[in-house]
Amino acid sequence: MSAEPTLLIGRCSFWPESRDPEAWLRALIALAGAAEKSGTQSWTSPRAVGETVLRGHLTRRGVPGLFGIETHVAADVRRLKTSTKKNSPLPLGEEGQGEGATHSHILLGIGLLELSAPSDSQPSTFNPQPSWQLSATAQNLLAASQTANHRQTLEQLALLALTRSVWLRLALLKLQMGHWQLCQWDTLKASNGQLRAGKTLLLGNDADPAAWLSGIEEPVLGAWWPELSADSPVTVQIHAPKTANPDDGLSLSPLKSPLYLLDSLGWLDATGRLRLPSEIAHEPFLTSLVGPKPSATALLNQATAAFGDHRSAFPLEAVMLRFAHDSGVFPSPVANDSAFIAWTDRLLSEAFRTGVIELFSAEPGQPRHGRGLFGDSAQKLLRWRVHPGFDNLHRSVSSAFTPEPSPVTNS
Repeated sequence: MSAEPTLLIGRCSFWPESRDPEAWLRALIALAGAAEKSGTQSWTSPRAVGETVLRGHLTRRGVPGLFGIETHVAADVRRLKTSTKKNSPLPLGEEGQGEGATHSHILLGIGLLELSAPSDSQPSTFNPQPSWQLSATAQNLLAASQTANHRQTLEQLALLALTRSVWLRLALLKLQMGHWQLCQWDTLKASNGQLRAGKTLLLGNDADPAAWLSGIEEPVLGAWWPELSADSPVTVQIHAPKTANPDDGLSLSPLKSPLYLLDSLGWLDATGRLRLPSEIAHEPFLTSLVGPKPSATALLNQATAAFGDHRSAFPLEAVMLRFAHDSGVFPSPVANDSAFIAWTDRLLSEAFRTGVIELFSAEPGQPRHGRGLFGDSAQKLLRWRVHPGFDNLHRSVSSAFTPEPSPVTNS
């Protein structure tokens, strides 16, 4: 019998500069141009692509994330049989012949380049190795980059990463479940600093990479999961190559790039949780990443944490603007809007009166800190604690400021 095949998850790889997701688009353009010039659309290995076509276009670490599943079979036979039918499963476990054959499949990235197999009509001696070529998904993304506006192209790239990047899905799921924590994201995204596990990305009790995928293999694999053969069980493991630099094998720093892209589109809050537009939130493979909507208490605590200093003092106006947006009461709040001010004053006055917010201190601030508590310039920087009951109070007060849906009339 053949040994159970293994799907290894390759190292985390995205575009190297977080503010430059277009680097992957330029790489696809370079690949398409090279294919047109040479008359072939295939390459023998990711390393060959990186050292030839993409040399000068993309750094070594940014190349693997473009690729899909690579197959390794015992005795150094590298062959991946794929069905000619569209969206058919990858028949993992069929590549090797003979008892005791072992198979490992490495998922390198999001599959903009895919592995093709020799055609059945052509003897394998004429094409001993399968080759990489631009996928239909890559062709569609290239077409969008030429015909759609810039934001639409970036949205399409972001959706591909959300559905097909195991590393991004892993991080978002862990953040959603509270197992991981993203710290000081507003500061990090505004700087050239790197995302560091244990510093700006806290892993809590989940620091063992061998356990990261345990129990969540299907949601982590996302759009890859249906493509894996249901007839052949697959063990999924993180692949951590040993390198001279210990951080090189399992570095999570590249995650800053897709997180920055999601944030720039308005799809990420300060804690790393998705807040997708309603029109795409229920798309296949995205619902598991969104999760339940955080409570009003959680959203307010997140806002105070985002703007708080080392003493946990925060500028009231900035916090309430963030909270108004995240809670959906004011999708685009403006500081001097009379409705926003009225909502803020009413919510806080009732919260203090009923004790669901316990105010510890209020201090003067700078002009940049905006309006103070109830318009008092001597009370711009606050410290407080939110207690049970705030969710119900927020719901009651905010209902008066939320527009009623238009009635449905029969024509």
